[in-house]
Amino acid sequence: FSLKSLKHLVIHSQNTHIPYHMISKAFKNFRSSSFATTTTIPRNSFSLLLNLDKSNFDKSQTQYWEEGLILVDENDQVMNKISKVEAHLNSFNNSGLAHRAFSVFLFNQHNQLLLHQRSHKKVTFPLMWTNSCCSHPLYTEEEMIEKDHQGAKTALRRRVLFELGCDLGEIDDINFMGKVFYAAQCDDTWGENEIDLCFFIKRDFTDADFNINKNEIEDYKWVSKNQLINFLGERYKK
Repeated sequence: FSLKSLKHLVIHSQNTHIPYHMISKAFKNFRSSSFATTTTIPRNSFSLLLNLDKSNFDKSQTQYWEEGLILVDENDQVMNKISKVEAHLNSFNNSGLAHRAFSVFLFNQHNQLLLHQRSHKKVTFPLMWTNSCCSHPLYTEEEMIEKDHQGAKTALRRRVLFELGCDLGEIDDINFMGKVFYAAQCDDTWGENEIDLCFFIKRDFTDADFNINKNEIEDYKWVSKNQLINFLGERYKK
């Protein structure tokens, strides 16, 4: 892969979900009209929260619903704390507020990109294919360090270990590529509305480096640039 060749790509279909971005610093300018100027939680979100029955979802997912995520404004400045479950309700996201997230793209020595298929247990976008790892920094001192994006780097190392079973060790070779605004609806209830910090890592990865968490990941594959193009389909060649 050439970094310059990567496109800003968000795909949703029955079989694929690739939030795949051309990551460049040009994307640092966000659509400010997409954001609200208040941190008030919409009333209909509270009503929906009260009616959500955790027994309808896998415990491997609901046990993390109360994790505190980072609510941010259009400039990725911290506004407040928000629970993971609230941050993924369409009724909340439709108010225009966003949370901080990250996306990691792992490349091996053959310039192949690691894609993974989300577990069938996931609340949002189950069984969809996406990039190597995507999640959220937590509302903690360690994962909110702004300098050199150290907080997000700490978070991505935590999640890569949790989801992929891969210990990244030293993180000096994690390349920050920029930020994008990403919004998508999974269904009538769940969706995303986030500012995504994007990172590339290239190492001599092999399958032996990974021990997949089946609560998070159904399957994974390494793809070349041409294989990725074929995977996405003809209309995404441009």
